[in-house]
Amino acid sequence: MKLKVGKRELKAMNCSVGGFMAHGLESFARWERFTGVMEPADGPSSEFTGQVTRVEDDGARAVRFVEVDLNSLLAMQNQSNA
Repeated sequence: MKLKVGKRELKAMNCSVGGFMAHGLESFARWERFTGVMEPADGPSSEFTGQVTRVEDDGARAVRFVEVDLNSLLAMQNQSNA
C-alpha cells in the first residue's frame, strides 16, 4: 500500500486494518496525529487520520488509524488475504 503524507510518498510496512508501520514520518512524535492519503492496490484512494503509537530505534513509526474510509479498509483486508 502506498501512503502520501504532505508531499512525501511512503511505502507501508506491516499494514493491517488497524494501522501500519512506515519510515519517512520522522517529523511526527509519539501520540501526534496527522492526515494523509492511502492508496490500497485494489481499492479506492482515501484520506485517513493516523496517530503515532510507537517510535522504533531505526526511526520507523507505528501508526494506528483514527479515521479512515470503510471501503479502503475492506480493500486493504482483501489485499492481505490474497
